[in-house]
Amino acid sequence: MKDSLRKYIEARRRSSLSSEVLDSETERLYSCFRDYVKSRRGEQIQNVSEILAEFYSEVLGLNGDDRAVKSSLTRRFKRLMRKYNSSDPRYQKTLDDFIEE
Repeated sequence: MKDSLRKYIEARRRSSLSSEVLDSETERLYSCFRDYVKSRRGEQIQNVSEILAEFYSEVLGLNGDDRAVKSSLTRRFKRLMRKYNSSDPRYQKTLDDFIEE
């Protein structure tokens, strides 16, 4: 019993560390994504989904086989968009604002 509890605690700790690393990397990628969006100002881009798809393929080199990675990143990016757009005055502009300028 104690051995299984120890394994469970260790697995939870590793999972927590993995999650922290993913969150940190997502923050870095999101910063790159914001820069990418800013660099595309003035172009005829219809929506955030289009620019996300272009970012994934052009910058990250992800293709159609990487749907799970793209899905995970998109969820994390959306969470960061909500976080920054609602709580940090430096990021009050939405990505749509950048696209439309």
